Amino acid sequence: MKQNQGRKIYLDILRIIAIFLVLFTHSGEDGNKLYRIVSERRLQIGYIMLDCFRTINNLILFMISGALLLGKNEGIVTIWRKRILRFLICLLFFSYVQVIWEYYSSSDIIGINIWETFKTLINKPIWFSYWYLYRYICFLVMLPFLRNIAQKMNDSQFWYLLAVSIITLDLFPLMALSLGISKINFNIFGTFLDPLIVLYPLLGYYLEYYSEKLIRKWMYPIMGILLIGGGMYCSIHDNMELRKKWEMGGKLHFTF
Repeated sequence: MKQNQGRKIYLDILRIIAIFLVLFTHSGEDGNKLYRIVSERRLQIGYIMLDCFRTINNLILFMISGALLLGKNEGIVTIWRKRILRFLICLLFFSYVQVIWEYYSSSDIIGINIWETFKTLINKPIWFSYWYLYRYICFLVMLPFLRNIAQKMNDSQFWYLLAVSIITLDLFPLMALSLGISKINFNIFGTFLDPLIVLYPLLGYYLEYYSEKLIRKWMYPIMGILLIGGGMYCSIHDNMELRKKWEMGGKLHFTF
């Protein structure tokens, strides 16, 4: 396995892009949902494509984590002491800060119940955006197993993993939509095999260490076409769904 020495600037750039897209995701009608309030066709198309594109934000972050962590060989105790524990503390601390802030804002500070807050915390995120911490902690817990898979994966297994993920995560939903059904009941990546925890870290690791022999120059135009085609399809689909809502009595205005 090839080990790259020094700080990987391109990963820092990817982090910046992903973080920007996370912020853009939460910008509402001031950003990623601008297409809901504009009436000019070209702007609507552009804004919908941006809204589709921003969905890669968390996928990039988990791929970066896979690229950086799956190549290491740390013991289970080291993983818990060095990585998991600090994220658990971070989750606990900021969850309680959020609860205290909410009670303070509502002038009901006496009503804070530490135990009930803890039960709520282990049941679901105290604040919706904290879901990422829950998923990332799960990824860290699974690191020893994912490392064994990643470091023993060969080229054919990588392409097989990529093909299975495209078929089940991308093509199956499109087929279900075309057939007028809710889903195709052949879901490899789901509740018990979260793609954020398993799939994208593995893909990120393999692309980091083996991309030079996997990717050829002739593949870049194909990837560009697929990127543009996928963005256009998502834009058309989103427009169709939102136009249906508008025709059913919504206040959205669409011209195409």
